Amino acid sequence: MMPILICEDIAQQRQQITAIIENYVLMEELDMQVALATDDPFQILEYLKRNPNRAGIYFLDIDLNDKMNGIELAAQIRAYDDIGKIIFVTSHADLAPVTFQYKVEAYDFIVKDNLEQLQKQIVSCLHSIDTRKTINSDQKALYVFKSGSKTRSVNQQEILFFETTSTPHVIGLQTTFAHYKFYGRLKDVQMSLPKLIRVHKSILVNLEQVTAIDTENYLLEFQHGQSCPVAISKIRRVHKEWQAFMKKQKRRS
Repeated sequence: MMPILICEDIAQQRQQITAIIENYVLMEELDMQVALATDDPFQILEYLKRNPNRAGIYFLDIDLNDKMNGIELAAQIRAYDDIGKIIFVTSHADLAPVTFQYKVEAYDFIVKDNLEQLQKQIVSCLHSIDTRKTINSDQKALYVFKSGSKTRSVNQQEILFFETTSTPHVIGLQTTFAHYKFYGRLKDVQMSLPKLIRVHKSILVNLEQVTAIDTENYLLEFQHGQSCPVAISKIRRVHKEWQAFMKKQKRRS
């Protein structure tokens, strides 16, 4: 469920925005919920620290307080959530160009002209996000994780394998194009990505990306020369599952 976070320093407007969102989410039965509505930008950041690896929707007023404005808050949000949808809600239409200078990839910019227009634009944003989320979940499912101070996301189809490293509680992720390290447990990764198979006590593999199996050297091979070991005790089962997958792919094509 996508969390929705609202930061608006005027209580009445915050309540209006919250009510519009909650009513539409309930009416359309969207897979979203208002997780936090506040006038304090630091509460938004605290929420993200406590709830990493979740792509959210953010409705941010630009004029907040003298400690941090909405644009600065958006820039800090990007350190935790690089794929979340940021929507600026403000009374100052002239500030729209400024938001682009900060390169926070704003999803939309809503001017608070009147309540009816505000409602239409918020509903339009939520509808658009939900529609694209549905399409993306079918075509390009993402695996989201926190690497260092940044929240990252990769296309699940690009995942080759996960492996434990020599550093306790640190996992390596090899994709088609890059390698990442992050804190976690292989057991938790396997639960979140059940299509992966354990080919070694310390390795989880995306069988769909395997191009060949070296049964003499006990290696799984991938495109671009990447490879990983497979346990001797598992080589037969892995080979059998891979062959079954390849046959299924040929039938589909």
